[in-house]
Amino acid sequence: MIAIKERTLLRGLLVLIIVTYGAIGRDLFHSRMSGAAGTDAIGEILVYLRFGSAMLAVVTCLLLSRSLKPFLTVPVLLLPYIVIVLASSLWSEDAKNTLRAAILLGSFIPAVAMLSWRLGIADTIGTLMGLLAATLIASFLFATLVPSIGRHQGSDLVQNVHAGRWRGIFDHKNGLGPHAAYGFLLFWLYPKLLGRAWLRWIALGSALACLLFAGSATSMVGAAAMATLGGLFLAHRAVPGVPFKLIFAAGLALFVLAGALISESDLLFQVLGRDETLTGRTYLWELAVLSIREAPLFGFGYSSFGGTVFNGRVVAYFGDITGPESSYFNIVMETGFVGALALLVPIAVIVSFAFRRRSETRGVEQQAYEASLLILIAALVMGVTETNPLLVTSYAGPFNFAIITCLATQRLVAAAQRARLSPVRRNGRVVFVPFEGRGPAPGTRQAGPMRREPGPRERGLRS
Repeated sequence: MIAIKERTLLRGLLVLIIVTYGAIGRDLFHSRMSGAAGTDAIGEILVYLRFGSAMLAVVTCLLLSRSLKPFLTVPVLLLPYIVIVLASSLWSEDAKNTLRAAILLGSFIPAVAMLSWRLGIADTIGTLMGLLAATLIASFLFATLVPSIGRHQGSDLVQNVHAGRWRGIFDHKNGLGPHAAYGFLLFWLYPKLLGRAWLRWIALGSALACLLFAGSATSMVGAAAMATLGGLFLAHRAVPGVPFKLIFAAGLALFVLAGALISESDLLFQVLGRDETLTGRTYLWELAVLSIREAPLFGFGYSSFGGTVFNGRVVAYFGDITGPESSYFNIVMETGFVGALALLVPIAVIVSFAFRRRSETRGVEQQAYEASLLILIAALVMGVTETNPLLVTSYAGPFNFAIITCLATQRLVAAAQRARLSPVRRNGRVVFVPFEGRGPAPGTRQAGPMRREPGPRERGLRS
């Protein structure tokens, strides 16, 4: 158990990283949507604030550990993607921008890994939820009390079609929406992780209002995905004797069936305020496919959004639009199929680990794994129609990458713990108990054969 002062320091550093990487509150001082005159003082130094916050966290963890051990917590699982991202600056059209963005990603992951290692998953998720609460409460206050800032305006030079919709302390409703979706479900299902009952209800009400009045269809779908998975977790707690895999399979089957039935009509599009092209996204995806064919293996460079090949086509047909409005198309365009596999395969491994670890833990630790899964699944769902969820420096991207990094680090921690355990047969199954006795650690080449615990009859004979 780390000291209270140390924990407060580490939680503060984690908040600082998320705030700087997500540029939370930046648009309160300079609105990019309104085209306000004047210099964007924060934007000019934002890259230094991001890198500095990450390096401050790394140095702090090293000093607290008084060793280089924190570097061992950096998840090897994510290193191939970092290497590909850094290497993409060699063939990027804008090498400086790509290298700078790659360095920020390469700084974020070790920093969050070290912090989450020292804090543990429950404190890490609790810290993120506290930041969500503060963000949503502030957004609610600005949207209701200072609508000229907290809502889209008809006088905005960009995106004035969304006039009246809430954007809170962000520059766009799609920045507020994911935070509101995350907050509403997490505050509702896991109040113990937040810690304060009075804060929970204020934050819950703010999150619901922000989710409804932001009008982000993608965030609504993300919230529905979180609610579905959260309902499956609650069902498993109600009937713990039923394997979660069975409950998950039944829930997935119902979800697919409901989706198939709804897709037969335009009901879903009407509810979400969309059309069958998802407000033109499918046209962008067609252009993305054409661009991917020109650089399928390694893409056009990280943070390039497809480079001039894709963006030139977009400008010619649709005007100035950044990105393909899909995280998956964007990843392939930037880093190719090689980079996409280097990121998505580890995410699949991490999700599998989190589901397994959830069944092995109890109490707040189990809730932390469930909350992590809700955020990560929602991010993957929202990534279908939004570019931002899997960008580390955009809107809710820092939250998502913090969850990915934290789970990858906890996977290393769990592996280290299991290495210090001894396999034992119980009721025909192999479980792990603390290793006893001298000699080499279990799992090594010199470890002895698996021992068997005495059964009831043998214990009775011994007594």
